[in-house]
Amino acid sequence: MSSVEPTYWPSDPNKLPDLLDFFIIKGTSSNYTAIVSSLGLTSDHALIIGTISTTVIYKSPKPPLYNNSTDWGLFQENVRNNLRLNISLKTEQEIEDATNDFIITIQSAAWLASPIATKNIRKEVNFPNEILQLVRAKRRARAKWHRSRNSVDKTLYNRLINNLKTKINAVKQETYQHYLSQLSTTDNSIWKLAKNGKSPQTTNLPIRTPKGEWARSDQEKAELFAQHLK
Repeated sequence: MSSVEPTYWPSDPNKLPDLLDFFIIKGTSSNYTAIVSSLGLTSDHALIIGTISTTVIYKSPKPPLYNNSTDWGLFQENVRNNLRLNISLKTEQEIEDATNDFIITIQSAAWLASPIATKNIRKEVNFPNEILQLVRAKRRARAKWHRSRNSVDKTLYNRLINNLKTKINAVKQETYQHYLSQLSTTDNSIWKLAKNGKSPQTTNLPIRTPKGEWARSDQEKAELFAQHLK
């Protein structure tokens, strides 16, 4: 378990930073652990702080550079319009400035071309180790029942299924309550949730063709409507 960041910064400019500090753990779920870097010291060695909790640690998802809705045509256009190619690369400072400018251009273009999926913010659930153990026990009980076909094994399998469903619903309810506690009127997050809850859900149903088949895609439906109107 590490911070995935360098913890040793050598004074020699010819040496590269390296990751020397990490924790070795066994049998502990990552949902109960957290680690951060402590960069407040003035030495060449940065400390890391590890936390092991008795309850699930809620972690915010890392902001992605792109997603499934990224408009790559818009990304290419933004890079072409904002990338500067007339930068001199004769000194180390000019190379560093050009590198930073290139990184900022790529990030800005990707973020502008990637809409934020606000509906999936609260879908991430960190399941505790207790539920993971119940899942393993349920799988073992199912395999045992498939081999024996014994009514006693079937009863144990059903009991584990019901217990697992109850535990999962409790964790999801707790996660949702935690999500609601983070809402605020200052950033309009509570109003966005209320607005999304009031909007009706539209369903894209398939259409039956004259041959008895189903038109599912938009192209198939458009062709079917064109033939009908014709």
